[in-house]
Amino acid sequence: MNRQKLNRRKFTRLSLYFLASLAVVGCTQGSDSFTETASPSSESALTIWWQEGFYPEEIDALSQIIAEWETENETQVNLTVIPQKDILQEVENAIADGTP
Repeated sequence: MNRQKLNRRKFTRLSLYFLASLAVVGCTQGSDSFTETASPSSESALTIWWQEGFYPEEIDALSQIIAEWETENETQVNLTVIPQKDILQEVENAIADGTP
């Protein structure tokens, strides 16, 4: 029983160290890119790729949410709805073009 407690404590401690290191690495490496994209200019637009659902109401609801967000944040959003069968090819093409 004592040995199980020690193992559990070691595991917990290692898990906490791991999570803390991820937080530190994430904060230090991502800070420059976050600063660049944190305040988009009025000329830039947000592009969203969305996988086509089974019901048209899904896209209607998403379009409504996007329209509300655009007016609230004064940022244009380009919504691209991609059929499920084509999504993988579109992602691969974007990565190959350097515009993921």
